[in-house]
Amino acid sequence: MKKIIITFLTLALLSACGQQKEKQNVQEQQSPDESATQTEGETDGTVAPEQEVQSDLDNFPEFEALTKNIDLNKFKGVVETDNGGNRIILFKNEEGQKVYKSIFIKNNKLLEIIKLDDEGILFKEFVE
Repeated sequence: MKKIIITFLTLALLSACGQQKEKQNVQEQQSPDESATQTEGETDGTVAPEQEVQSDLDNFPEFEALTKNIDLNKFKGVVETDNGGNRIILFKNEEGQKVYKSIFIKNNKLLEIIKLDDEGILFKEFVE
């Protein structure tokens, strides 16, 4: 009886591992047409660390609120995270110190702008 249970559990484990490997292969074989359907600024979570986006900020829906709260001429915007759920942009001064952080939640379009010193949250509203 023990041998049957052990055999069954081993088979279940092996089949689960096989399904995971199959999912990875399908993702690796994604055609160029499917990856081209993702719009700029919308990625699958594979944004390079601290990707430069200062010139692309005006394409984001939160741009107007960012310009009202942050002097974009003084601070350089760098995307920390951009996936299907949210986008986090860090704003650095000329010395490279992080001064502001914006968090945009895409599904409900909530934008939060935080000053990373003692001031804290500067803006927290839904944007169009």
